[in-house]
Amino acid sequence: MAGLMRKLARQYLGYDQIEGRPSITAIVSALNEEKSIEVTLQSIMNQRYPVDQLIVVDNGSTDRTAEIAGKYADVYREDEKGVSRARNRGARKATGNILMYGDADTPWDEGVTERAMESIRNGYSCGSFKLAADVNSEEAETFYGAMNAWNSLTPLANILGKNMRTGSGAVMYFRADDLREVEAASGFLFDESRERSEDTDLFGRMQEMGYWAEFVQDLPVKTSARRVRKQGKWAIPRNLGMSALEMMPKDSWATMAGKWLIGKYGDVREDPEGLEAAYA
Repeated sequence: MAGLMRKLARQYLGYDQIEGRPSITAIVSALNEEKSIEVTLQSIMNQRYPVDQLIVVDNGSTDRTAEIAGKYADVYREDEKGVSRARNRGARKATGNILMYGDADTPWDEGVTERAMESIRNGYSCGSFKLAADVNSEEAETFYGAMNAWNSLTPLANILGKNMRTGSGAVMYFRADDLREVEAASGFLFDESRERSEDTDLFGRMQEMGYWAEFVQDLPVKTSARRVRKQGKWAIPRNLGMSALEMMPKDSWATMAGKWLIGKYGDVREDPEGLEAAYA
């Protein structure tokens, strides 16, 4: 109830709204993404609602990722691998009222920041965007269709809080002051102990504290289908299985057995055929 009251007060009464023009920091974490990062950064620079600060966290790349990113963004290197570590490093350097995170292989439609700001003005504290594959394939359509169907339950997750987890990290946004409140309560932003589902975990902690999220469906963003191409028909059960296991105690026998049965999720960015995926 507190979350609903906060949202409505912000939306209709102007309560606790950011004064003046809210500034945006965009944070992109990348590992060996020289093939895709330039298009992504150009798209972020060409938003109708301009980005005020663009940060790229190079998570130990051995290719030209940092060199290319340096033409558009402030680049910071984080050699200890992990998407949560990279995202947290970016947050520590951010100065914006709104923090937006994007995958290196996911270009932004020119209206993404504008739509995020509309969401914030409507009282939401955070949100993510509906995803579409950058190629036409039955596997990709099924995979992202299932993901979007689950994330469409975000209004219910706002009510259930910790008992439900939705949201995806390809493009997401947070009101910085609300995010810092959650960090203060949890002791961290993105959970660096997680192998995956760190995005849904953060959304869940936001919702548990009464900060509502929006799942934006009227402006889909196209993301790379490399993971789906690599995993094929097993993409959905494997990713759902690993996500479920991430919500269980990490040292339980069920978790360890499940990971052994499903197979280590792995980091397909290291694939020698060039199917380096952006962060899960």
